[in-house]
Amino acid sequence: LHIGIDVQRQRGFTAEAIGSLIKTAKQVFKGPIAIAGGLKPHNIPYLIELGAEIIVIGSAITKSQDPYKKAKECMDIIMEAVSKKGSSI
Repeated sequence: LHIGIDVQRQRGFTAEAIGSLIKTAKQVFKGPIAIAGGLKPHNIPYLIELGAEIIVIGSAITKSQDPYKKAKECMDIIMEAVSKKGSSI
């Protein structure tokens, strides 16, 4: 699922709305669910909890003052969320 940040802003999409799309996608699609578009580190655990299996984080990293630090922060959040869910990467 990819909803660009510009569309999210224009239509008022929230992490909760994207979460609803994840739930629907899990019901009709049996493959892994990938999420991209305007993701922020604080939204990652919620999206993983709902079933997102591939997280694509772009501008949160590339527009960061320290991309390495932001990428590591995101990876740490992903690892913790996956661990809490009882899954593995």
